[in-house]
Amino acid sequence: MLYYLEPIALALKSHICQNTGCLACELGVLFYTLDVSDDKITDIDSFIQAFEQQPAAKYQDWQLYERHHDKKDYLQLPQSLLTFLLRHLHEEILRPPQPTSAIYLTFGSKVGHRTTCATCNQTWYNKPSINLTYTLDYPRESNAKITFVDLLKKTMQAENTTRHILCNRCGNYTPCQDKAVLESLPYILQLNCGMSASDSEFWANQVTIHKEENHKSCPAGKNCNNSECKLSHGFEQSSWLPLNFHIKAPNEQGALQFARGLHDDKENSAVHVFEYELCSVIAMIDAPTSQGLMLHSLVGRNYHQRQV
Repeated sequence: MLYYLEPIALALKSHICQNTGCLACELGVLFYTLDVSDDKITDIDSFIQAFEQQPAAKYQDWQLYERHHDKKDYLQLPQSLLTFLLRHLHEEILRPPQPTSAIYLTFGSKVGHRTTCATCNQTWYNKPSINLTYTLDYPRESNAKITFVDLLKKTMQAENTTRHILCNRCGNYTPCQDKAVLESLPYILQLNCGMSASDSEFWANQVTIHKEENHKSCPAGKNCNNSECKLSHGFEQSSWLPLNFHIKAPNEQGALQFARGLHDDKENSAVHVFEYELCSVIAMIDAPTSQGLMLHSLVGRNYHQRQV
């Protein structure tokens, strides 16, 4: 997937360092080889060897050459692997004198934490952390009706949590309300779906509920101009997973607003709008005799121009 993202591919192909086993260097060489391979099979042994020497890979027992017969392995491997790669590549590219990395500029968002003491009501802000991926936070009830954008909002704007923290004013550990505050949004939003048995059941239930509510199609289809029409207008509305959505940030203090579809009020400069389009999906093929992974990716015009 990273190969098809031009900012990432360019950053890795231009990365040069003297560190042994650098994954950024290995991926840069691999991406260059893919550019000139003319669709031939590319040798990835060098990258595999460098990857399997990483402490995290040894700890997680990630064996990329090994065939995984367990369905759970196929579901969890791409998520945990991509989460590790993004964090690791960010740290490798970030080494001096680089002030930031293409990984952070593409996937990164800042999440601050606002803490309020329940005893004296003192509020303080902690140093923001960097998020490169988000794991969907599903409801406890798998049959609970919820839209995908509402699920995403619940994931990215976590509710208040209570924990005991040392308050400087009280001088002891007291119950405090901790609130995550999203300070910036990523250019590309990387989502982990989890996909445990309960997660899969939740997705199946949401798809069924959404189809039942949108089983009737509008005769006008995408040409319908009736803003109050509740009928389905093609695949975009009939699918629980939207092809695109947008997030509005009215101001620095206002709450983020999540909505399905693209933003239609382009002239309102007082509102910062971030539009997202579904561009990559990693799916598991669960056949009776074999299992595997498949990447669906919207590569864009620049990728095809590079191949000419």
